[in-house]
Amino acid sequence: MRSNPATFGGHRGSIVMIASTSGYFGASGVVAYVASKHGIVGLLRSSQSTAKQYGIRLNGVAPYFTPTHITESFSEAWKAKGLPANTVNDVANAVVRTAADQTIEGQCLMVQFCHYPYGALRYTDT
Repeated sequence: MRSNPATFGGHRGSIVMIASTSGYFGASGVVAYVASKHGIVGLLRSSQSTAKQYGIRLNGVAPYFTPTHITESFSEAWKAKGLPANTVNDVANAVVRTAADQTIEGQCLMVQFCHYPYGALRYTDT
């Protein structure tokens, strides 16, 4: 990214880290997952000044529960209880938006069953 020419916003590139709402709120029973997502949030917060020094926009995306092949063991039970969930497209669109929108810098985007692009995406402080 250092060799990339700066764009109109003065940025040479964009990095989007994938966290989780568990990185902010935690949950019981999934200790390793919660710890790793807290680590992503901490890395995002502590790396901002270095990223700016190199002209890199550093942001994160923190999805709420999203049914995937990884979560299929409890996705059906989640759905049966009528609990809200993201779609994979919700999360993918949030990543693309965060990577492409040069006005987003130093933020973590929480994706909470919003059915992007028509729902509200919520930014949080990193």
